[in-house]
Amino acid sequence: MDVKQRCMNCMQDMRGFEVCLHCGWIEGSAPRELSHLVPRTLLAERYMIGNSIGFGGFGITYRAWDTKLDVQVAVKEFFPSGLVSRSAETEDVIIYSGDRRTQYEAALGRFLAEARNMAKFSNQPHIVNVIDYFEANRTAYIVMEFLDGQTLKSTLATSGDKLPVDVAISLILPVCDALNVIHKEGIIHRDISPDNIFITSDKRVKLIDFGAARLAQGEKEETLSVILKPGYAPPEQYRSKSRQGPYTDIYALGATLYRMVTGVVPEESVDRLVKDELVRPSEANVVVPEPISRAILRAMALNSSVRFQDVAAFRKALTGKFLVATPEDELARRRKRRLLVSVAAAVLLTAGVTALVLLQTVFKPVERIDSEAIQPDQLTIWLPDNEADQQFAYLYAA
Repeated sequence: MDVKQRCMNCMQDMRGFEVCLHCGWIEGSAPRELSHLVPRTLLAERYMIGNSIGFGGFGITYRAWDTKLDVQVAVKEFFPSGLVSRSAETEDVIIYSGDRRTQYEAALGRFLAEARNMAKFSNQPHIVNVIDYFEANRTAYIVMEFLDGQTLKSTLATSGDKLPVDVAISLILPVCDALNVIHKEGIIHRDISPDNIFITSDKRVKLIDFGAARLAQGEKEETLSVILKPGYAPPEQYRSKSRQGPYTDIYALGATLYRMVTGVVPEESVDRLVKDELVRPSEANVVVPEPISRAILRAMALNSSVRFQDVAAFRKALTGKFLVATPEDELARRRKRRLLVSVAAAVLLTAGVTALVLLQTVFKPVERIDSEAIQPDQLTIWLPDNEADQQFAYLYAA
């Protein structure tokens, strides 16, 4: 089929009509927003742009058609609304001057880094597949497989805000597998939430949107941009200078599962630092098994060292491989262990000091006698006798 016959809203055959019989889109319609690309714009001499299917503060996602592979794709355009604009007469973005230009150039670099990060995992079944990425129109684009379905957020909205526990676990485990792969590459996602978990029409689970992804830090502390989603972001994401790692994603994944089984978005982690009133999942929903409730709470521990340190451990806890302690019990156990270690160290120190004093007392060195300085008439030897001690004087003879 000639791509010109395709509806730019649903990509179905318009059969030569001006109005799509499938969705009602009218040929020649303006884009949904004036700043969006006009439908039928051709990018990289390959991708026919259709209507936008989503947009936010940092980018616009379009439905598109790959004229080379003859398949539907999704094209994400980098378009930070506070730094650029676009007029209806041009496809190029208009970059604001001054500091905002500098910010834009830095952000564009991060967008391309996102593309490279996602491209590393194109063959992973639970991560959205990146087909291509390129720069054009003074901005950049990422071409991804088109996913037919809806986000977990939309699924929850149409399911009474929560899911049966077994269904929730079945959706979270593929995300665990996806995170396990990216964490092994030293990358953290930093934006796990129901918005970025996609469920396809054939029930596949895909992790999407790596826009916030960064390399996990080593020993050197680095400044990271503050990227967070209230209710899902751990305390360390509220600070621009903070150490983040796999445990950062684990908190967000635990919070997502909390939302799925309780129907409630968890309170913000910074509020929990002041007064932690997070209701246990098993109390918010009595059908949540205690082992699952504990695993969620452990993943959402405010102290990052108390959380699961790798997603594989969280997965094992969710599948019943072992029972974990709650964060409170784990902290109490650690305090007790530290106390025992301190007491043992004090006992050993005391014993060591006592032993040293005794050794110094028993084995006190005897003053040596200078035999050469003794005169013959100065030497007296005492010999014991069974009846009485008698004193004999012997003259020393050389």
